[in-house]
Amino acid sequence: METITQQAVGYPHVTTDSRILSGVPIVEGTRTPVRSIAGYFNMGMSVDEIMLALPYLSFSRVFSALTYYFDHKAEIDI
Repeated sequence: METITQQAVGYPHVTTDSRILSGVPIVEGTRTPVRSIAGYFNMGMSVDEIMLALPYLSFSRVFSALTYYFDHKAEIDI
């Protein structure tokens, strides 16, 4: 029987920096916290609408932030 090992999950475009917003997860290269993107999504905004509100973000950055959010909901929804 083959043993399956769990690999660490990486989130391209999501990072933390203790000098920016006290180290909360942000979209890399910006000061936009993941919680802001999640907040827009939870208010019912689509990815397209989020990108209209934050035009400097690409689809991949928004999706990466949402993926991070759904994998870390408990720590972000505090």
